[in-house]
Amino acid sequence: MRMGINAFAPSDSHTMYISSSIMQKDDLLIVLSVSGKSNEVNEAVVVAKQHQLKVVSITAFDDSPLAEMSDYQLSVQYSEFVDNTQFINSQLGVVYIIDILSTMLLQNETYKARYQQTVAAILNRKMK
Repeated sequence: MRMGINAFAPSDSHTMYISSSIMQKDDLLIVLSVSGKSNEVNEAVVVAKQHQLKVVSITAFDDSPLAEMSDYQLSVQYSEFVDNTQFINSQLGVVYIIDILSTMLLQNETYKARYQQTVAAILNRKMK
């Protein structure tokens, strides 16, 4: 949103279904699920595909139902495969991919200018 991109992140199944049913053909649905087996997420993707949406998934399992339904799939490392002696949040890879995508978007001058404008608006509000 800070870059002027109309985006939101629903976390409940009803909002997922509603949003995937009203999105337009030129919209992009980015879906996050480490396992790729979450019923709520996958059912929302089925609705999105019925509306001819392009789907990008971020998951740790290339053979998961989510990955198989997706037009594009970004793979993350699942923390249990890294080192069982240290705690690593399973969402860390997903957050890292989101950071990379955000950084790539900020290479676009329009998005960068909008981002700077929204940051300035927030900082100006806090200073008063």
